[in-house]
Amino acid sequence: MHPNQWLLLIVQFYLYGTGWLLAILLIRKLRRLMWHYSLSSLCLASSLLLCMLMPAGLLSKPLPYALMSWLLLAGFACVANGNLLFMRLPAFTHQTLLLGSLAATLPLLLLGWLGLKDWRLIVISLEVAVLILWSTWLTHSATLHEFPGPGTWLFQLTSTLFGLLFLGRAMLRLWLGENVIPELYQPGGNNLLQAVAFMVMSAIFNLTATVRIAARMARQLHKLSQHDPLTSLLNRRALHAPLTETQLQRFPRYSIIMIDIDHFKAINDDYGHNIGDAVLAKFGRILRLYHSEHCQAFRLGGEEFALVLQDTPLETALLQAEQLRHHIAHSPLVRDGYRISFTASLGVAEGCASMQKLEHVLNAADQAMYTAKQQGRNCVCHTPRSASYVSSALLRQNP
Repeated sequence: MHPNQWLLLIVQFYLYGTGWLLAILLIRKLRRLMWHYSLSSLCLASSLLLCMLMPAGLLSKPLPYALMSWLLLAGFACVANGNLLFMRLPAFTHQTLLLGSLAATLPLLLLGWLGLKDWRLIVISLEVAVLILWSTWLTHSATLHEFPGPGTWLFQLTSTLFGLLFLGRAMLRLWLGENVIPELYQPGGNNLLQAVAFMVMSAIFNLTATVRIAARMARQLHKLSQHDPLTSLLNRRALHAPLTETQLQRFPRYSIIMIDIDHFKAINDDYGHNIGDAVLAKFGRILRLYHSEHCQAFRLGGEEFALVLQDTPLETALLQAEQLRHHIAHSPLVRDGYRISFTASLGVAEGCASMQKLEHVLNAADQAMYTAKQQGRNCVCHTPRSASYVSSALLRQNP
């Protein structure tokens, strides 16, 4: 094989492998995934480097050919397994991959010893094709679910065509022989075509992998910015996001239930902040039971929470608030030998997106909650519908 035919691709693979290794230092949470991608690039580069440096006569012998094939198969196995890892599908360990790749080279070693060298390229091409097509098929549904759109379809199509390229290479080698489909270490126009295919596919894969990792991390950061880490509920920022008010405008009316845990400071003082956090987490789990397409639960800060009920009139919201109050009062926390019962005060207000801002309805529900506190706690109070609308009108006139 002409030395320059694969040199650019070898350098490209080594750069990709080094880049993924450096990325591990920056994103340690994804180090297992990036180890797979790095190991894949380094194995593929080393396999092609053997093709370029070793004489064809030596490389055609059983052991050198098996070593080159093992590195090639290990590279494709690592990238396939990395795709499974990234899509959170069951994956193999590094040791299993390397041993599996070694097992896949045994037929090639046996063919070399038996003098059936023409069959080696057919077998290894079929093995690589199966790896690529198997990985593409397994990750297809999960990939489309997380990254819908034409970009994913294009990448999946490219991966499929790349796998079919190896399948076609095996078939053509079987039918047309060595003169048309030579070994990688032999010069030929078809090898140059395969080098270009390798280069294009590796660039597409690494670019796509980088973009997908960045997109997932951006979504995770956005989720963290809008969720409370202790209770996993939406936070105050999410409640006041423009999207929340836009969603409410789709409905003629909605209701808000403001909730405050009674005597929470006493729980912290008597049992400690660890138990206090456990109470908040328990409270969050209770509210998540009410979370649905038309009911969103929020932690506004401290021991204060809220439920936003879309397309829900005041009367229905009052029934749900009373149900929630009863649920809270009969759901004690059992922790470290303690059985801690707690209650909550709830305030309910109805809003109309065309007449009121969300902030005004929140204030009305908040006032009703404080009324519940003044009336002895562990009860539900509400702002009358007319009073809520009048209050909102006054706030608009005197902002």
